Amino acid sequence: MPRGKTPPSDVEPKKKISNSDIASFLSELEDDPTPESAVETTAPVDKTEMDDEETADDQPGKKITVRSEREVVRRPRISENDDVLPEPSKKRTPPPEMQQLTKSKSLGIPWGWIVTILLVLVAVSVAGFFVFTRAKKFTGNNVQLHFQPVTNVASGANVTITIEYQNLEPVDLTKGELAVEYPEGFSYISSQPATTNEFHNDFTLGTIRSGQAGKVTITGTLIGSVGTTRDFRATMTYRPVTFNSDFQQQAATTITIASSILNVSIAGPTQLAPGVSGTWTINYTNTSDRDLQNVQFEATYPEGFTVTKTVPAAKERSGLWRVDKISKGATGNISFTGAASGSVGDSLPVIIKTGLLNSDGNVEAQDEQQLLLILVKTGVTATIAVNGSTVPLSIDPGESLNYSIHVTNSSDAEVANATITMTLTGAALKADSVTSDTKGVVNERTVTWSKDQVPALAQLKPQQDVTLTASVGTQTNLTIAADQDRNQQVVATVAVTSPSLSTNTNSTSNPSVVSTTKINTILGLTAVARYYNDIGQALGSGPVPPVVGKTTTYHVNWTVTNTTNDASTLVVSATLPNGVLWTGQNTSRDAGDIAFDSASRTVRWTLNIVPAGTGSRYPSLKAGFDVSITPTADQVGTVPILVNTATAAAKDAFTDHELSVTAPAVATDIPTDTKAGGEGRVIAE
Repeated sequence: MPRGKTPPSDVEPKKKISNSDIASFLSELEDDPTPESAVETTAPVDKTEMDDEETADDQPGKKITVRSEREVVRRPRISENDDVLPEPSKKRTPPPEMQQLTKSKSLGIPWGWIVTILLVLVAVSVAGFFVFTRAKKFTGNNVQLHFQPVTNVASGANVTITIEYQNLEPVDLTKGELAVEYPEGFSYISSQPATTNEFHNDFTLGTIRSGQAGKVTITGTLIGSVGTTRDFRATMTYRPVTFNSDFQQQAATTITIASSILNVSIAGPTQLAPGVSGTWTINYTNTSDRDLQNVQFEATYPEGFTVTKTVPAAKERSGLWRVDKISKGATGNISFTGAASGSVGDSLPVIIKTGLLNSDGNVEAQDEQQLLLILVKTGVTATIAVNGSTVPLSIDPGESLNYSIHVTNSSDAEVANATITMTLTGAALKADSVTSDTKGVVNERTVTWSKDQVPALAQLKPQQDVTLTASVGTQTNLTIAADQDRNQQVVATVAVTSPSLSTNTNSTSNPSVVSTTKINTILGLTAVARYYNDIGQALGSGPVPPVVGKTTTYHVNWTVTNTTNDASTLVVSATLPNGVLWTGQNTSRDAGDIAFDSASRTVRWTLNIVPAGTGSRYPSLKAGFDVSITPTADQVGTVPILVNTATAAAKDAFTDHELSVTAPAVATDIPTDTKAGGEGRVIAE
């Protein structure tokens, strides 16, 4: 713009100030007396118009040298020591643009603050740029890896594990690899995709694009103890395209082995009377699609349970079986028979454990079944009273047995069409002596009652009872010809049957009720006095018949016999009357000891046992001793007693019955003496 020229009035107030305008304005403000050649003004110019050293004539007598776009205008500075302010030159009216600039300068605007604010705004803009730009970069938080849930499986069955992954980052992931850690008991079968190592647990995923999802499925067999858990773990390794390092993502899942592919059940009675035998069956089925090897079944019995039979035979102990192979789909069974002791109301658990033997010889539990056995009263109870007593008793040969059978429905349900049968056994029974007052049907030694004889048996209500009677005789004379004839007894067996009882005891009959009546042995004792023996030899001495004032000696014999049972601790004893003396001579005995107690004037013969059959199968047992008498005048015409009544006492070793038998007193008349018998009356000299 030419110097001093005023711009037109219609120029836009906001017209951009050019570099030449600034230079012109500054030159007009210059009133310093410094030579004009010393004043240099630098203003930005377009390089297309002139070079850095190019000079333009803007005003006559003045030269403006444009040196560089970044040079500043240098003016003399007024110092505080100047006494006289330079006289301002005559000012010209600047153009509107310069007027605005001059006004701002005169007002003292803080250009430093403006620059600072501009710098802050630039910094905020740059920070925002980086913040918003980073939100679009890889964070590592949006790569997903998880297992599809599989909570419960059957031991030995096939299981499929699915591992899902997804890249939700804004960048692609490269070099994707998946490593899976299998638990103990897992056997690999197949996978999709295929594995890349011999252990079948590494998978190549390759590049995973942003937003891409995928999965890995693994199929295998899981074997373990029922109730235990198994953990699967997966680790995915990858590299984002914007990084030169690897990252990892991990996941895990837990699977519970809740059942087994070996289906096991136990069948048998759940209620049983104490001491009654029952049979239980273990049924098993291989429900898998493969054969099972080395299967073990173990039964744990409750205390008081006695096993009497197993099929097949158990190994090592009564409750352990091993099956080498169970083919797929195959079934089988194991049975055991036993009885439980205890009280009615007791609950006894029978536990069956099934397991698979692994290569280490340990058992992986597969199944556990428990059967709770409850001891109960039988559905129908029967009691037998013999001769009015429900307590076992013994009788002597020849006595009759009168039976009273009391039958009660002790269950909670009705019992229909009950039949009661009593069977009698024993060599002591008297043939054809069985009778029944309650219309029982007698068939030799069996008596039967049904609804045809007793209408109440058609439907026995709970707690209802009936009473039935029968009688039988026994033989009087029992002998022993062989050992089986010893210890005679009569046995009555009562059985109650009904179709309704099968649900109570797993059988169509209740346990039989048995009543045993023992037959006592018969102990025999004889006592005799002799002067001569059987061949006429004198055993005694002195006058016969006895004479007043003279002494006559006699020999006394005791003889013991016994029938069917041994008799123990035998004692034969008798006292001597006054006037009769124990001579101490000619004592004899087949067994035991014989002695005289002078204080009590008692003769005793003791021995430990008198065998059954003594006097029949075996010889009788004897003991002998001598006594003497010197008659007095007041005994003339009498037959004096030599030994008072003798008593034999013993205990039946079979029946525990106390045995006792007596023998009459012996006197001087000695009737069994064939030579001196009847010569016992005392005579005067």
